[in-house]
Amino acid sequence: FEWASLTTDQKAELNKNASAVDDGLGEKRLEYLRGDRSGEAPDALDFRTRSSILGDIVNSDPSYVGQQNYGFEMLPGTEGSTYKTYRKSTAYKDRTPVVYVASNDGMLHGFDAETGAELMAFVPNAVYPELTYLTDDSFNANHRLINDGTPRALDAYIGGSWKTVLVGTLGGGGKGVYALNVSTPDSFDDGDVLWEFTSEDDSNMGVAIPEATIARMYNGEWAAIVANGYNSGGNATLFILNLATGAKMAEIDTGVGGDNGLSSPTPVDVDGDRITDYIYAGDLMGNMWKFDVTSADEGDWEVAFEGAPLYTACSEDPCVNRQPITARPEVGISPPAGYFVYFGTGRYFAVGDNGVGTGANTIYAIRDKNAKGTLSPVLPTAGRTTLLEQVVETEQLVTFGDYIEGIRTTSDNVILDTHDGWYLDLPTSGERQVSNTLLRSGRLIFTTVIPSGDACSAGGESWLMEIDALSGSRLVESPFDLNRDRSFDIDDFVLEDPNGDPDGKKIAASGRKGSQGIMKGLGIVSDGDTIEYKYGSGSGGGIDTTIENAGRQRGRQSWREIQ
Repeated sequence: FEWASLTTDQKAELNKNASAVDDGLGEKRLEYLRGDRSGEAPDALDFRTRSSILGDIVNSDPSYVGQQNYGFEMLPGTEGSTYKTYRKSTAYKDRTPVVYVASNDGMLHGFDAETGAELMAFVPNAVYPELTYLTDDSFNANHRLINDGTPRALDAYIGGSWKTVLVGTLGGGGKGVYALNVSTPDSFDDGDVLWEFTSEDDSNMGVAIPEATIARMYNGEWAAIVANGYNSGGNATLFILNLATGAKMAEIDTGVGGDNGLSSPTPVDVDGDRITDYIYAGDLMGNMWKFDVTSADEGDWEVAFEGAPLYTACSEDPCVNRQPITARPEVGISPPAGYFVYFGTGRYFAVGDNGVGTGANTIYAIRDKNAKGTLSPVLPTAGRTTLLEQVVETEQLVTFGDYIEGIRTTSDNVILDTHDGWYLDLPTSGERQVSNTLLRSGRLIFTTVIPSGDACSAGGESWLMEIDALSGSRLVESPFDLNRDRSFDIDDFVLEDPNGDPDGKKIAASGRKGSQGIMKGLGIVSDGDTIEYKYGSGSGGGIDTTIENAGRQRGRQSWREIQ
């Protein structure tokens, strides 16, 4: 990212001001972007004054890369046998742990996880036309998303050796994804840039708000699994790209268009061999798709169930109000057979999405009854009628010593083997679930968003919900340490009927209202075997902290590709 190393086209973009006029300030503009503050007003008249040289981080969730063991020694041949050797190497064991996050200064930043020092920054070629706006005074009043996607990293065997690869998306900043070799972060340079894939490579690539992910495929190759995102003008489509080169291995079209787009995909390994069998992803039309990639021939990869969606989310029967799916689904076991696909509905990225009149939204758990190798589709066909309904029964303000908490309680209806799953309608107008769900210790954990036009509400509010994953019912034991005494007992319970007898029946809470406005995903830190801390950064500018019961570990809960 130095002037002499830029291409002619990159220099031309930097020489343009926000009015697209060549002002010859490209090299100075580049130095501004690199952190030089001498060109900022009022000391100079060239560029916008910044409060920080680090751009704003809005929708990009940080990704930690250290010395994680992904269990790839289970892979066949040299690939599996050399994974332990890779992890034991000095370069791997002693490499600097890094937190990667994308920022709307156009850069993916890598920070030393221990010191916070910046080790690297990468500017995707696709964002160069946007960089000039960062230097213009109008940027403060007309903020732009430039590089806003969440990066994800994984060890992968490419080019005959193990590497750690990061795949990032531009988020709301553009129609593109990129891949970097982050194996040696202290010496990262332009040779570690693997590829970029944009709408210029395929016109069906839309705005890359969905997260990409990495997986080992049946054909022996490692892949970046990329949803086509939104505003492409085409159908909801899944791209499977060669991780080493960015070349398309497969483009699987659902055939469903109409202002549609595919959302964040989840690769699933159902038999524990670290090779992806299926991929799940939702779309803006409320369809939850299953892609079958259980073939060594990528030409056979296809939409499962003979091209039908696993389920179509609608707020009522018959289906007159489809519910968009924008968050990444989670997948886990479903006794007595098959597995559950968990997802919420709602969107929060387009003009008008911050209003309350955006339709009712729901949390779903849908059984996928198809075992590996089954050919005939086995689908829920009766909409909601074969699903178990759970409801939010109460919202109440409860005092716990010096603390007042907003609390939700939910029903505890019993699920049967004949149910095709369960659902829980979100009770507040405009409430939606747009961040990734977590499956942990038999619980489904998620946050919801309730936008608001009230300037005093930090843009809205959020709820943190924890319910039983198999049935959607409230938990028997309290998930929250509501009185902050580091124990989980009857003192953390609330009245089942808050308007009834004050000495009446008490039950576990299912939801806690956040304190920092709108929250997205959660960071989880464990403190031994019994206590966890969930941290959520919010639009209020602070961190919401919840002290949680870690729950009972019940063995394998999920087949999702370990990230």
